[in-house]
Amino acid sequence: PVLKMEWVDGQTLDAWVERHVHDARALRKLADDWAELMKSLEKAHIGHCDLQHGNVLVDRSDHLRLIDYDGMYVPPLRGRGSHEKGHAAYQHPLRKGTDFDESPDRFSALVIHTSLIALAESPALWKQHYREDNLLFSRADFQHPDTSPVFAALDKVGGAVAEHAAVLKQACTDKL
Repeated sequence: PVLKMEWVDGQTLDAWVERHVHDARALRKLADDWAELMKSLEKAHIGHCDLQHGNVLVDRSDHLRLIDYDGMYVPPLRGRGSHEKGHAAYQHPLRKGTDFDESPDRFSALVIHTSLIALAESPALWKQHYREDNLLFSRADFQHPDTSPVFAALDKVGGAVAEHAAVLKQACTDKL
């Protein structure tokens, strides 16, 4: 079976961030828009299940668009497993394919939100931690948050960035 969907024009999230890394206002607005989008998904009990820079587009009007729905969760699928574990640089270290409901997006949503607000405050983090397969974090950062250079750098930024990083750091060691 084939499902034909509307074509979405836009830049991948990492490409958009690279173009706007020195525009704190744009990054903060996108972070706010991201939080609203995640609230909408959660309210609808929908899980994308692979939120990552390549599956998030920013269109010409700077609106967020999610793509790549092959692993998406909707309530009628409750109890079924998923072939999708998500991109390692955005997923909780304990995530498995059996974690298939609306909740797996919470961790990756926090990763993206924390990255956006951190870059708004400290654009230099982009050159230091972006590796074309992430925004700021890697799987190793989630597996070993106490020795992670990214978490240490975000703590030094202070303020809301350090607070968000602390929540994410704690989430790394909590249950999924």
